[in-house]
Amino acid sequence: VSGLPHPEIMWLLNGKPIYPDLTHRMLVRENGIHSLVIDPLTQADDGTYTCIASNKAGQSSFCLELK
Repeated sequence: VSGLPHPEIMWLLNGKPIYPDLTHRMLVRENGIHSLVIDPLTQADDGTYTCIASNKAGQSSFCLELK
């Protein structure tokens, strides 16, 4: 996800916030593109992921199912 002005990003798993830890990394490339990296992937990572991007221009989100 990307945007101007640069958005604040929130990642959710089954409606609960995901925080950076040893297996979940939130990356931002130099071009402003945000990514969630999960490594290693385990069965505990199964569920519905939501990315919410917001800035003063508005808010956008998308969901995906990981099985």
